[in-house]
Amino acid sequence: MLLGQILDNEHQASTLLASAERQAVLQAQIDARIDRAAAAVCADLHGPGSLPRWTPANELVCLPPLSSPIAQGDQL
Repeated sequence: MLLGQILDNEHQASTLLASAERQAVLQAQIDARIDRAAAAVCADLHGPGSLPRWTPANELVCLPPLSSPIAQGDQL
């Protein structure tokens, strides 16, 4: 009976680990899509080369490209 319990526990642990790995892969794919969408939004707002950044409150902030007059401190 003890051997059966050990095998059941190993199977449950293996199943949980596989589930956690699948969830990690899915989360990484979601994060990559969010990053691509944020880059597209910033490019639409400030042009190519703009930098998407996230605040601690998870709000998107788009920084202008480093070569832009705004990024260099020049006034328009």
